[in-house]
Amino acid sequence: MAGHTDVFPIESQSWDTAPFRPEVKDGRLYGRGACDMKGFNIGTITGQTRHVMRSQCRAIRPVARLTIVRESRGANRPRTLQDL
Repeated sequence: MAGHTDVFPIESQSWDTAPFRPEVKDGRLYGRGACDMKGFNIGTITGQTRHVMRSQCRAIRPVARLTIVRESRGANRPRTLQDL
């Protein structure tokens, strides 16, 4: 599983609301990070952990979790997990 954790600087974006103060308008949530991979990252980590704890299963191979920073700004990404 893989996901990124970076965000773009707010200086390059146009906001109709304060970016760091969550606000609900017309049933939608507006604010920095309201819709991004952070929810996916936390959800997959939590889901994997709960599954292992509840089922007491053992993986036959190591489970890897790759979290990338600066993905949208040209970070040097590994080509494969083996490059890590």
